Amino acid sequence: MFSRVALAAVLLALLAVVAVSQAADADEPVEESVTLYGYVADVSNETGNVPLDGVVVCIVDARGNVVAMSETGDGAAGRFVLTYQPGEGTYGMTFTKEGYTVRTWPETVFTKVQSDLFGFDYSWIIPDEDGKYRLTSDIDGGSFIGMGLTEGHIFGYVMSESEKGLSGAKVRITSSDGQVFSTTAGDGGYFDIQAYHGTYEMEVSCKGFQNSEKMEVSTSDPMISVVLKEKDHTLFFGMDVPHTLEVIGVFLALVVLIIVAVAISRNRRGKSILKIVNDLDQQDEDDEYRRRFAS
Repeated sequence: MFSRVALAAVLLALLAVVAVSQAADADEPVEESVTLYGYVADVSNETGNVPLDGVVVCIVDARGNVVAMSETGDGAAGRFVLTYQPGEGTYGMTFTKEGYTVRTWPETVFTKVQSDLFGFDYSWIIPDEDGKYRLTSDIDGGSFIGMGLTEGHIFGYVMSESEKGLSGAKVRITSSDGQVFSTTAGDGGYFDIQAYHGTYEMEVSCKGFQNSEKMEVSTSDPMISVVLKEKDHTLFFGMDVPHTLEVIGVFLALVVLIIVAVAISRNRRGKSILKIVNDLDQQDEDDEYRRRFAS
């Protein structure tokens, strides 16, 4: 009988402990989710800052795990909205778009941790009427996330068919919207053009060589090798320019000699309109005329 009473007492005590524990858990505050939003603009546009859609914005924890993700253009141009449930530890925010890099940010909210990771603090921001925290101004406000085109390089060598580097070769690239970048190959034919991230049409030229065909290149390409063919200098019966000029010179000289010979021959026959005057014979005739006139 005693053992049954003792067992019942133990069970009642355990139930009481569980009830107290559940009550305590119920009294603990549950961490609420937080909604953050802001704007991203393209600051490299020639016409001025413009909203930039297609930017993937993520909140990551200390281990790099993504806890929230959004893409700009959510409800408004350049706008992102993120909802997450804060916990212990630190969190960061990333902004990613192919060909773009973060250039400016509101320093009152964001702190650059790495090239593509920013810490953020909204604790001092008063939520709006919907309970959301606005991290940046809109595009007109001037305090937003600014992203610009990533600068890249197009580099390589220009060489002849004999693999000799062609220093002085002109390298020109043109973007799809007409932007032109150019450089001159240096020692060994090496060239390096700094340009915005993207794809270009490239053409190479060099004195004494045929221009390259237009080719598509990208800032993502590895080193580029361009081989130029030497120009064909054959002009006349397989001869190059110097020998061709020599032949032409000899030919012209022969023509002149022939013309002179024909003129002399016709003059001797009295048929030529040319008259060759011998100064000595003319002087003798003049002296004879004076003697006769004097007598």
